[in-house]
Amino acid sequence: MVDDVAGTGAALERTVGELRRQQHSGVGAFVVLYRQQGAAEALEHVDCPLTAPFRLEDLALLRRPEQAPELATSKRTGT
Repeated sequence: MVDDVAGTGAALERTVGELRRQQHSGVGAFVVLYRQQGAAEALEHVDCPLTAPFRLEDLALLRRPEQAPELATSKRTGT
């Protein structure tokens, strides 16, 4: 599954249940931003890994340049 943002994980958890009900296997979740409101823990309960390149905490650090981690640069996009 791919989604933009994960908060509590309720919608993702329902989707995992539905996919499994339809006998799909290998379900995992990828979101761009994990808001750190419990989605990872909710998905753990249904044995579904959550992958997210950014956490809300990471974005907060970007507002404070002195505490921000170095960002990786992509040669292809230049970002």
